[in-house]
Amino acid sequence: GNVSFSARAWDAVEDDGASRATLTARGGETLDLFVLGDRIWGTLQGGKAGEAPLTLDGGRNRFADRGDAAAAELLEGFRGYYTVALPPHDHESLGDAEAAPAGVGYLTVTIGSKGSAKVAGVLADGTKVSRSSRLILAGGEGPTACVPFFAPLYTKKGWVGGLLWLDPVARTVTTDRDAGWFVRWEKPGRGPDGFRMLLDACGGFYSTVPELAAGYLFSAEVNEAAYHYADGVAEPAAVPDGVAVTAAGTRLAVARAAKPKKMVEEGVVWYDYDPVNPAQATLSFAARTGIFKGRFTLWYEYEAGGRPVLKGVKAPYSGILTPVRDPAFADLPVGMGHCLVPESNPAFKALRLKRSYPVRLEAGE
Repeated sequence: GNVSFSARAWDAVEDDGASRATLTARGGETLDLFVLGDRIWGTLQGGKAGEAPLTLDGGRNRFADRGDAAAAELLEGFRGYYTVALPPHDHESLGDAEAAPAGVGYLTVTIGSKGSAKVAGVLADGTKVSRSSRLILAGGEGPTACVPFFAPLYTKKGWVGGLLWLDPVARTVTTDRDAGWFVRWEKPGRGPDGFRMLLDACGGFYSTVPELAAGYLFSAEVNEAAYHYADGVAEPAAVPDGVAVTAAGTRLAVARAAKPKKMVEEGVVWYDYDPVNPAQATLSFAARTGIFKGRFTLWYEYEAGGRPVLKGVKAPYSGILTPVRDPAFADLPVGMGHCLVPESNPAFKALRLKRSYPVRLEAGE
């Protein structure tokens, strides 16, 4: 909820020069506020904020001051377009559905004039996010700076948020993971499908004319995406695993593939899958944004009524390239994302749940 505080004067000036005021809103919220130079900090508790004190920390937007030449010079080291993958660091499912996504969401961050920041992307369950924010210098001085990111989700019953730290020298984007701070994602769910997660931020500055590898390999980790049918459960018979992706200029493409062929030998039925692209994966890539997307088919083989059945389930996917990233993420694929597979378990199908699994683009040898 929204809460407003106001006062006509500071209550006191601390020994270090910080101005302090204790403000109480009509709803019982109490803000203990300190201001010194370009920094603000304090605590908030009571009312809508709850009884446990929340820590407040922030800073003035120096970039909005046209007379601040030092800030204007610092801003030039941050301006531009950044791509950020959000690989899971830790998760907790809040119900029997075990619905915490295994896939990887992503964000794009654009730093513009006066420290403006535009954040947009897709979380690993397919939820789109788009917010405006500001670039705030660390301690009001730099050299690093952060973009506070917060978005209410699921009709304001859930949210995602955190601090995205930008390094103007390495041009990387991270969370303050060494201090145990991550991007937090909360979905209360509609019963057994809720979850809470901590996400890393792996990314950095992205050139609109990227240097691409000669080729890539596309894979989706969907071997656990079982299909429930009337008499049992089937495991995937064909998945995208190391599908060759060719690069030509700034274009990426995969070879078109044929559907499985039904084969019969001496009364035995089996299926012959395309050896290059068995799941008929497609791929489109926007060099300007670093975002790739497409779809593939998960094929399942089982028997129903004594007859062999081949079932195809469509799975859309999307991801992003993050060629610049912190060394801590050097071993992760250059492209990460998620695919969404419709739930087939009758115990959870009423939730219209879609299972999220990781997809990746790796530079080919």
